[in-house]
Amino acid sequence: MEYDEWSQILYMDTDEIVVGDISPLLQTPMPHGKYAGAALDYYQCIHGFSTENFFCAGVILVKTDAKEFQRIMWKKEHAFFKPPNSKYAEQHFFNFVFKDNWYDIGFENQANLAIYDDDPT
Repeated sequence: MEYDEWSQILYMDTDEIVVGDISPLLQTPMPHGKYAGAALDYYQCIHGFSTENFFCAGVILVKTDAKEFQRIMWKKEHAFFKPPNSKYAEQHFFNFVFKDNWYDIGFENQANLAIYDDDPT
């Protein structure tokens, strides 16, 4: 895949529901050095990351340049990332790629209200 000078990419899971104008989200400025915007994952489970630094991958706004795009593609191919035994492989991968390098876009842009339990017992 080649970088084609996209100014931004908005990734949304298929179970996300848009209930209003998303232009404020698309106009979110990223702080210097941050390339991804996502909402803090409020679901309290053990992710292998601190709960203060783990985002939900249901909505990710990526504002990139050619260098960052190449870094992401390199990690995709060469980082030997093995997600934990989890049904959230893409979430763990994106948190691996953007660890300590993402911006919290706020609860209002991805109201993650997960109230289920992965352990049925």
